[in-house]
Amino acid sequence: SGAPEASRPARRVVAVELFVDRARMASASFDATVARSLIESIVERLDRLPLAIELAAARVRLLAPEALLGRLDDQLDQLGRAPVDLPTRHATLRAAVDWSWQLLGPEERRVLASCAVFAGSFALEAAEVVVGGTDVAATLERLCDRSLVRARTVPELSSQVRFELYAAVQQFAAERLAAMPEAVLPAITFERHALWVLDEGARWVADLDGRGHARAKAHLELELDNLRQAFERQSTAGAPELAARLGRLLDACLRLRGGAAARRARCRATS
Repeated sequence: SGAPEASRPARRVVAVELFVDRARMASASFDATVARSLIESIVERLDRLPLAIELAAARVRLLAPEALLGRLDDQLDQLGRAPVDLPTRHATLRAAVDWSWQLLGPEERRVLASCAVFAGSFALEAAEVVVGGTDVAATLERLCDRSLVRARTVPELSSQVRFELYAAVQQFAAERLAAMPEAVLPAITFERHALWVLDEGARWVADLDGRGHARAKAHLELELDNLRQAFERQSTAGAPELAARLGRLLDACLRLRGGAAARRARCRATS
C-alpha cells in the first residue's frame, strides 16, 4: 500500500523536469533554480499531465512562474465552478487547452481551428491548400512552439514532415471550428479538404503500378484517415457526387489492405 505514496515524489520529479525542459526550450534565459517550489506547485496544479505541463511551460516567455501559477489557479477554479460533467484530470487538461487558446492571436486561432478538419496527421502543403492564409508555415511553427501542434518525420517518407494536433487539442479545436462564423471560417474549408484528399489520393493510386509503388502506398496509408473523414463528412453534407468520388477512392485504398468489405459497410451506414 506504500508504493503509490513512494512513487508520488518520483512522478513529481519527472513532471518538474518536463516543465523545466520545455520552459528552457521556450526561453533560453529561464532559471529553474529560483522557481523550484513554484514549478512544483504548477505541475501539481496540473495533475502532472504531460500535455498540460507543456502548454504551461511554453508561456514562460510571457509570464514569470508566480504569475503563471496565479493564472492557472484562476482558470482551473473557474472550470471547477462551471457545470461541466468531466473527470477531474480531463477537466484540468481542458482548462489548460482553453487557457492556451485564449492567449492566441486571431490568425493562430483560425489556423488551429481549421487544422481540426484533418484526421490524424497532415503535411504542410495540405494545410496551405485547405487552411489558406498568408503564411501557414510560420503560424504552424508558432503553434508547435506553444505545444498545441507537434511535428514529426515519417520513417517511410523521411523527407516529409507531418503535423498533428494532440488529442485534447484536436477535440477542442473541432469545437471551435464548428462555432466559428462563416465570415471567419467559410464552409468551403470542408470542401477544400475533400478535394485535396481526392487530388492526393488519385495521384498516389496512379503511382501504385510504377517504380514508386512503396512510396505511393506509404502516402495512401498516411492519408487514409483523412480520406475516411472526408467521405463520411461529404456523405452526410448533401454532396452525393463528391461523396461518390471519395467512396471510389476509399474503396481502391482499402483493397490494398483487403478492406473493401469495410468500405461497403461504411457506405451502407451513411446511405
